[in-house]
Formats: sequence, C-alpha cells, structure tokens
Amino acid sequence: MAAARKLFAERGYGATTVAEIARAARVSPQTIYDSVGSKARIIALLNDLVDAEAGVGELAAGLATADDAFAVMRIQVQIPLRILHRCGDIVRAATQAGATDPELAAVRREGQRRHASGCERVAARLEQMHALRIPLNDAVLTLTALTDVVWWAMLEDDYGWNPPRIAEWVEDSLKRLLFAVPDAAPGT
Repeated sequence: MAAARKLFAERGYGATTVAEIARAARVSPQTIYDSVGSKARIIALLNDLVDAEAGVGELAAGLATADDAFAVMRIQVQIPLRILHRCGDIVRAATQAGATDPELAAVRREGQRRHASGCERVAARLEQMHALRIPLNDAVLTLTALTDVVWWAMLEDDYGWNPPRIAEWVEDSLKRLLFAVPDAAPGT
C-alpha cells in the first residue's frame, strides 16, 4: 500500500502499473494480485488507510462526549484538516483518477458516502443539543459541503489557502450558518 500510495501521488493513478507497484514494494505482481487485488482495489483500500492515518474514528468518538455545540462542530472541521495534512496525496490521486476511471469514481463515491454519513451524525448531535438555527437536512448539507476534503484540497492547490486558514474560515462560516448566535455557543 505504501508503494502504491507513493507512485499514485508521484505519477498519478493512470500512469502507474501494478508491475511498477510490485517493483517498488519488492514483490512480484502476482503477490499484489493475490494479496490486494487489482489497481482499483488498491486505491479503494486507500479510503480505509485515510480514515486510519487521519484518526477519523478517534475524532468521531469525541462527538459523544463533546459538551457544547462548538466542540462538536470543531470535531467535524478537524477531520478534513487532518485528512488533508496526513493524506492529501491520496485524496488528490483518487480525485484525479476518479474523473476518468469508472472504478475509481466508485471509490470517490464511497469516500463521499462516508463523509456524508459523518456529517449526518454531527448534525444529529447538534440537533440533540438544540443548537441548530436551520433545519436538520440543511445542516447536513452545509456540513457536508464545507468540510469536503476534496474542496479543501482545491482551496489549497488552486487558491493558495493553507489548511489552517481553510479550517478557520470553515469554522467561522459554520458558526454563522448553523448557530443562532454565532459568537456564543448555544445555551451560554
């Protein structure tokens, strides 16, 4: 997986062959097929690698114990910040390849599904806290749009924003869009 990640980031998905991955990993191509599967399967497994390396599960677990709405919202903002910092290479490789490869488009859709599911949990937690000033469905869409790591990568690559600046801007935007009183946590 490390060899594939490095080659996908350096050369792109389309320009990388299983033989090159095998060579970089110092195994035979058949070992790659037997242990992991196709090139598309390798990048599909990278979704799990992203979650693990970015500590998404650990962050999401904090939702249950967060005691104010801002803390809940900050958890959601920390996820794309960590993913971009630790796994931006994977995000960029999968996004680039997903535009032209149907198998990889499915991988990207799985990443989007995971992201949307997480945003649904965050919005539900905010609703339980009576923190939302907008309907739950609108909150889910707002969280999903503003914390999409692919969009964050575009802001970094195309507009020159660094990830901490993106996180700060998204956090401020979410406060204004989600909460009735943006400068104070609901209930304070």
